[in-house]
Amino acid sequence: MGTGRARSPAFRSLDFFPVKVREKQTEQSHLVIGGEGLTRGDDRRFAFGLLDHVLGGGMSSRLFQTIREERGLAYAVYGFHYGHAESGMYGVYVGTTPTQTGEVLSLVNAEFARVIEEGITASELERAKSYTKGSLVLSAEDPNGRMVRLGRDEITGIEHLSLDETLARFEAVSLDDVHAVAKEVLGGPRVLGAVGPFTEETLAEYVA
Repeated sequence: MGTGRARSPAFRSLDFFPVKVREKQTEQSHLVIGGEGLTRGDDRRFAFGLLDHVLGGGMSSRLFQTIREERGLAYAVYGFHYGHAESGMYGVYVGTTPTQTGEVLSLVNAEFARVIEEGITASELERAKSYTKGSLVLSAEDPNGRMVRLGRDEITGIEHLSLDETLARFEAVSLDDVHAVAKEVLGGPRVLGAVGPFTEETLAEYVA
């Protein structure tokens, strides 16, 4: 299993404009900000999965609480990540109003900076582990889901892990593991996609 991750040449040099806008006069703006993540076989994917849950995985996540519950700036906010054979991606989606777009993006970037600098807390890590492991156990009760997971692992060449082995991998993740992957992944270049009454130049500062 590989643990290294080489950034693609475009991401490494960022030799393309990092903002793409579908300019549209609308009452709602749709934003996705993120960057290159981990490959699907990277051993750090367990730590990053827990980090992603703490940041944007549900109503108890940092971004949901900060942006929606405390400030009422968005009707939807969540994180996501995908691993592929030679690269990966992570991102945060936010649905908000055009006038609140700048504030929302600043809050997302501030949370990225905070977790890069400080990591997450022990209680956040334990809650993420409990949720993730519980979800895995429940999903294992569905035969179709189990077969899909086994088939995906076979096709993509990932080692086959039993449910107990997968649970153990998540349980073994430490605070240091999460902090290290946060600095490595979230600290890289970011890109931004948006739909709304913007231009690419007006949003460039949020991925600078």
